[in-house]
Amino acid sequence: MDNIYGVLYVFSIITITCLFGLKCNWSRLLSVGEFFVYFLIIFYSIFFFIFYLLGAVELLANQSNLSITNALSLAIIVAGAMIFNFSRAASLSYCLFPIFDKPPPLRLQAKIVKYLTLSVYLILAGLLILGFPRGFEVWAYHLPIGINIFQKGSLQIWDQAYMHTFPANMSIWDGFWLQILPERLISVVNLPYLAMCVFFLYQLCRLVGADRSASWLVACGLTTIPLFGFSALELGADVAGVAFIIVAVYLVLARPNVKPGWCFMSGLAAGLAYGFKASHLIPSTLLVIFILIGQDKLLASSYLVRFKQVLKFAIAFLLMAGIWLLRNYIELGNPTYPVHFGSIWDALGFKAAPDFVISDRTSTQFEWVHTSWEWLIYPWVEWHNIGQNYKHSSGLGAFFAATVPVTWLGFTLMLITDEWKIKKDKFQFSVILYLLGTILVAIWWFLGDRQPRYIMAGIALLLPITALFITEAGRRLRKSYELVLIFGISFMFIVLLVRLGVVQGALITSNGLASRSMAFEYPSIIDKLENGSTILDLEERTWHYPLYGAQLSNRVVSYPEAERLFRQDNSWNLNSSLIRQLGITHIYVHGNPKLIAGCVEIKVAENLDRNPFNGIKLDKPHILYRVIDHCS
Repeated sequence: MDNIYGVLYVFSIITITCLFGLKCNWSRLLSVGEFFVYFLIIFYSIFFFIFYLLGAVELLANQSNLSITNALSLAIIVAGAMIFNFSRAASLSYCLFPIFDKPPPLRLQAKIVKYLTLSVYLILAGLLILGFPRGFEVWAYHLPIGINIFQKGSLQIWDQAYMHTFPANMSIWDGFWLQILPERLISVVNLPYLAMCVFFLYQLCRLVGADRSASWLVACGLTTIPLFGFSALELGADVAGVAFIIVAVYLVLARPNVKPGWCFMSGLAAGLAYGFKASHLIPSTLLVIFILIGQDKLLASSYLVRFKQVLKFAIAFLLMAGIWLLRNYIELGNPTYPVHFGSIWDALGFKAAPDFVISDRTSTQFEWVHTSWEWLIYPWVEWHNIGQNYKHSSGLGAFFAATVPVTWLGFTLMLITDEWKIKKDKFQFSVILYLLGTILVAIWWFLGDRQPRYIMAGIALLLPITALFITEAGRRLRKSYELVLIFGISFMFIVLLVRLGVVQGALITSNGLASRSMAFEYPSIIDKLENGSTILDLEERTWHYPLYGAQLSNRVVSYPEAERLFRQDNSWNLNSSLIRQLGITHIYVHGNPKLIAGCVEIKVAENLDRNPFNGIKLDKPHILYRVIDHCS
């Protein structure tokens, strides 16, 4: 029944959003683009807030009540109250949607890119549903946390490994769809966030003064940057977080004059972004500073007014982000866990994470560069020393190389020479985006954890400058530059299609599509275990999700938790009392390690020693052990 309840929940949230829009008269006060900006923010805010509310009750009252059924009940109550209120209104002359004016025609180049982008992602969506959810972080924690949330009916932390304590909007989103859709289909539920990135970036390009053709060219080109394109083909949190931070910036600049107010809406978007990725606390803080002290004719208001705007932003931000701060404070004694701000946090009594030291993470950059200074030429030299060049966590590609570095250098030169002041009115928003994007990249550099995906927001905020430069360019220069961009976009689409096509095509066998156990290469008995069976993962983090089984009914003790509890002197010491305490019924491992079980006996339940596709013998067999309890 959860699938029916889930569909009804989404329908109820859409109903509430529409009624709220009618109440606030969005259709008459907002442009078409701003209308959909407001609609999407309110929809996602309500969608997540109801789960936050149920989770907060559980955290504070220790009553597990987070479920789709309970969420639907709350949504129906709110929707019913709003419908009743409208039925009593004296006037029903409301219009739901704004009037769509006929826009000016697009240039041929922009039309080609727009429809090419749509066609390619329809093909990619079709390829995705041939298989199962993909991605290292997706298997390691996004999906396992989502399953765990709905299994337990709780937002409590899965375990205390630092990577499992981050905000979990993506896990709620993934876990929700896993309850109501076939597993193969949920591989596409991240694509709407990429579409939102495109739409919000288009709106931002238009705001800075770019024409429609240049804006669509740049917005669609974003999808070919591997950091964005490959991320959208997995169920990770990066793309969604960037989408909401883009719209938060847009609202602070555009400032639509309609309820519930631009500062409140921007705060909601920033809070949603934080819920997907904690690193978006940095651009959110920059927005607060900009609202408070920004010097511009649009901001010519008293500091009291600005303080009120910041307060509204902060309240909205906490409505969306507060649940994760509350959860981590209650369970771990630090609202921003695992991030610890040194002596300040020590003075407040906030605990540090023993397994997360940010200064130790500077070495992660050497997966992509040989020396730190190679980041200056990274768009053109992408070593990627561990594996392929293009994936969700790396790769900038041809479109990026032809846009962001070029326009950043050009805009920097304009600022140095004061040439921008000649057209100050047109370039003022571009200066703000230039500063925001540059500051985000600079902070990324000085923090030291230089993984490329951590600057995705900075890349997105710098791209509108490219759209404005294209608009301002002379006819011949513009045509030449557009052709270069179209070539780069087309090339990267080929990369996306070929890479995904090869991976997903490999799942097609002579008997049809590969089963889940074949696709993930684990013993098929895992799919047939009794509901609630608990598997101890002694292999690695990427096995967390596969071990839940085809019915997603197993429970999993994560690999980091296994290391914390059972790893001693570089070997596994399977303490009997801990195994019994955790209710472990099975153990998954590769090879034949020495396992010390005490009065708990372990026997092989199934040994997968050959590749299920070609029958070739595996280097290490994939073994599922069954736990037999002989303890008195």
